[in-house]
Amino acid sequence: MGTIVWRTEGLEPDSGFDYWRETVCRAVLGVSTEAPDPQEAFHGSLVGRSFGDVRIASFRSSRHDVVRTPRHVAQGDDSVLVSLQECGECRLSQGDERLLLQPGEIGLVDGARPFRLSFSEEVRRVVAVLPRRTLLLKAPWLVRGRPHRIPLASRFISLARQHILELARHGEVLDDMSASLLTDNLCNLIGLSSDAAGHSRDNLHEAILAFCRGRLGDETLSPGTVAAHFNISLRTLHARFAATGQSFGRWLLATRLEESRRALLDPRRTGESIASIAYSVGFGDLSVFNRAFRNRFGAAPRQHRGRCDT
Repeated sequence: MGTIVWRTEGLEPDSGFDYWRETVCRAVLGVSTEAPDPQEAFHGSLVGRSFGDVRIASFRSSRHDVVRTPRHVAQGDDSVLVSLQECGECRLSQGDERLLLQPGEIGLVDGARPFRLSFSEEVRRVVAVLPRRTLLLKAPWLVRGRPHRIPLASRFISLARQHILELARHGEVLDDMSASLLTDNLCNLIGLSSDAAGHSRDNLHEAILAFCRGRLGDETLSPGTVAAHFNISLRTLHARFAATGQSFGRWLLATRLEESRRALLDPRRTGESIASIAYSVGFGDLSVFNRAFRNRFGAAPRQHRGRCDT
């Protein structure tokens, strides 16, 4: 985990925006920035934090645009940007979609497609860059290649805002376990908030996910058992997952790995063996678990657990 602070304060007036352009690219997602008036003095400050594969950036600045081009998309980084508009307006465009974010509202934009964010006045906002798979596990109906706006009237938006601000809080020590739980809760709250925002949800798919989460420890959990429980065909089950851009098997593996990671970070389970944790989330073969965990998180389970003790 790390925190970095950038400021244009103290720079030559004509070099502030060039510095900002490089700063935003490093701290958030692969993007470029554009100044509406190159002759206009620019100022800004940004605090960037990271927790594993989650990045948080809170900033305030003069007016400017942020652009993610096809070239940026081609470089990878399959993430979703969840942004809290604190001050000023944000005009968001992606494909044929146009959204206006007012102060207090939350926006979601898919990093797998080009987009433009325009700030026509002084702006203050917090951006959480989440791996697509993280949000996909909790609110798959929101990850469909189009932007979303969660307005102030949404029932759970205040709680979602608090979680974003807590993740971004500069100067506060936040361990990996707390950051993981906050991120997990944030994804749940975004999904709940989408109801009041009028986004279409698939209630059957939600029920399927809840059923599977409750039985992660069952090694025999399969598409057949799930389809039988809901009295639907295998074709219908697979179609529900395909509509969110994933398969049943990939969702199940990702969810089990996320649960195992959370258990390894939990100080209450430090005395529990890695094998026991693997079996508790449905892995029947420890070598398969170790290999999948390393592929997903870039470190062996034992190394990951050690991060909590440093």
